[in-house]
Amino acid sequence: MNFLSSRIRAVANGTALLFSAAFYAMAFLLMLHLQTVLDYSPLTAGVAYLPYGVGILAGMWLSSRAVLRIGVRLTLVTGFLISAAGLLLLSDVAAGDGYASGVLPGMLVTSLGCGLSLPALTIAALTGTTGENAGLGSAVLSSVQQVGGAVGLAALVTLAARHSDNLADSATPQHAATEGFSLALTVTAALLVLGGVLVATLLGKNQHAGHTVDTRETSADQG
Repeated sequence: MNFLSSRIRAVANGTALLFSAAFYAMAFLLMLHLQTVLDYSPLTAGVAYLPYGVGILAGMWLSSRAVLRIGVRLTLVTGFLISAAGLLLLSDVAAGDGYASGVLPGMLVTSLGCGLSLPALTIAALTGTTGENAGLGSAVLSSVQQVGGAVGLAALVTLAARHSDNLADSATPQHAATEGFSLALTVTAALLVLGGVLVATLLGKNQHAGHTVDTRETSADQG
C-alpha cells in the first residue's frame, strides 16, 4: 500500500480504471454495432476499425510533445475530454446512419483522445518509481487496466443489452440495438469526464515528463 500512498500514482491508477472501463466497453460495443446494425462481416468490421488505430498513433505522437510542453496533467485532461467528446459523437448515431456519417467522425475523435491520454497516464502512474519498484508500478497499472476493462465491459454491455431488450417490443431490432449502444456510450463519456475532473483537481499542477525522470534518478542515487 506504500506504493499507492503517492497521490499522483493513486490518482493515475484510479483514472486508469475509469479509462479502461470506458474503452474496453466502447471497443466491444462498436464492433457489435458494426456487425448487427450495419450488417458488416467480421472481416469488414475489422477493416472499418483501421482508422481507430491510425487515430491512436496520431494521438500518441502528439502526446509525447504535449507532455513536454504543457505537462502531464493538462495533457491527460485534454485527452480525456477529447475522448469524451468523441464518445458523445458516437452515441448520437442513428440506426439509419452509415459508417462514414455515423461512426467514423466519432471514432476518429475518440481515438485521438485515447492516444493523447495513454502515454501521459503511464508517466503519471510511474512517477517517483525507482529501479527497485518500477516493475511494481507497471504491474499495478496493468492490473488496474485489466480490472477496469473487465468490470466496465460487463457492466456497460449489460446496460446496453437491457436497454435494447426494453425497446424490443416497440422498435425494430436495429433501432433497439442502436439505442442500447448510444446509452452505454453516453455512460462511457461520463466516466471519462469524471476522470478528467479527478486529474484536474487532484493531480499535481506541475507534473512534467522531466519531473518523473528526475525523481527516479534522484531516488536511485540516494539508494
